[in-house]
Amino acid sequence: MSMDSGQHFVQWLDEQEKRFEYSDYEVAKKGDFSHSALSRARTENIPPGYSICMKIAGVFNVSPTTVLRKAGLLPAEGGDQIRFDDWQYLLNQLPEDEREDLRLIAEAKLQKVKKQKGLKKLNPQKAG
Repeated sequence: MSMDSGQHFVQWLDEQEKRFEYSDYEVAKKGDFSHSALSRARTENIPPGYSICMKIAGVFNVSPTTVLRKAGLLPAEGGDQIRFDDWQYLLNQLPEDEREDLRLIAEAKLQKVKKQKGLKKLNPQKAG
């Protein structure tokens, strides 16, 4: 792990904490681990280890793979792969019938977007 891994992890942690409106202390409490692991990441640029990363993933409801990559414990992947991993992680937690509902919603949304794009080609709006 490099110092860069620690900085990258802290930047990601800051984004997640802001999104959820959590402090380091709240993340640690919800994840049932000592907040000193997060303090160490911030002060020494040393990201937490595997077990803490797994707990952090649960707190933010993201794929453990995402947190492990952010901490430098797995090779980095592109942003699209991380988002896909997070979607897959969330979907796998849902019952099968709920997954099907989300698939149908996504299909309907895609059809709507395609229709809107088609209309824009036919009726382009004039710029102000």
